[in-house]
Amino acid sequence: MSDKDFRPIVQHYDSIVNSYGSDGYEKLYNRYVSSLAEYNQLNAEQKKYIDKPVEPMGRKNFHRPIGLSETMLNTVIPYTLKGFLFYQGESNTARGAQYRKLFPAMINEWRTAWGQGDIPFLFIQLPRFETKTRYWYELREAQYLTSHHVKNTAMVVAFDQGNPKDIHPIVKDTVGWRLSQLALGKVYGKKVVCQGPEFKKMTKTADGSLLLDFTNAGTGLVSKDNAATLSGFAVAGKDGKFYPAEAIIVGKNQVKVKNNLVTNPVDVRYLWVNSGDMNLFNKEGFPAFPFRTDKYRLATESVYVNPEPKICRSSL
Repeated sequence: MSDKDFRPIVQHYDSIVNSYGSDGYEKLYNRYVSSLAEYNQLNAEQKKYIDKPVEPMGRKNFHRPIGLSETMLNTVIPYTLKGFLFYQGESNTARGAQYRKLFPAMINEWRTAWGQGDIPFLFIQLPRFETKTRYWYELREAQYLTSHHVKNTAMVVAFDQGNPKDIHPIVKDTVGWRLSQLALGKVYGKKVVCQGPEFKKMTKTADGSLLLDFTNAGTGLVSKDNAATLSGFAVAGKDGKFYPAEAIIVGKNQVKVKNNLVTNPVDVRYLWVNSGDMNLFNKEGFPAFPFRTDKYRLATESVYVNPEPKICRSSL
């Protein structure tokens, strides 16, 4: 990997494998296979008290760098296709800043591998999920930026469709419908509203509020739950301290936000959180894009590898 932001991924992998010694990996792997076989013989009650053995990192582990590409994609590429539908990113939520480069690189690599030029790449922005150790909102921003900077890509907002307690929400029909509309509009050229409101500009008002203009408003902005105020907004002054904002729809494509504690607001954020409530949609049923106007440092800057995985247990 020539990119300086990607090299640590391989270096980290090499350091783990090298720590095993010359034949250490094979011994660990064989021990893992044996332990897994023993574990699989346990009944459901016994498994409540014994952890499932964890596969050691190495050449047979599909979580190794480019492991999924080697084991799942390269075995079937190439074949003719119309485009890509992609819904992943959860494992990268500790490395949102790196994902700004990693995700576009993956898209370009896939397009090169299939050899069909800049074929459409449609993807799902990560939904809401409760966690204190990852930064899903920074990953979502990386996805949003990719949809604007990489040719022939487009993104579905799915924040409202996540289960805060389940990383793999069961209900996906709404996400599928949104994706189908996105394909109709962006790939097949149908004249349909296929995305939600997207922040365009911000204007200060005389009463200390911020007036936000949105594109993709369709036939108008709505509060999905018919609430008088909108959820998910926060404002800050020059000190950079964000406070929850009272937000209301004031026109077909405008929202006014304010907090009396912030007399001179300069920045606004919307859904800059892992999980929470949201209700800003257009009348066509598409949710607004998360966004922020500030450029404060990301928590994931200079983070190039995920936290250490569990160590494989030697036996039961």
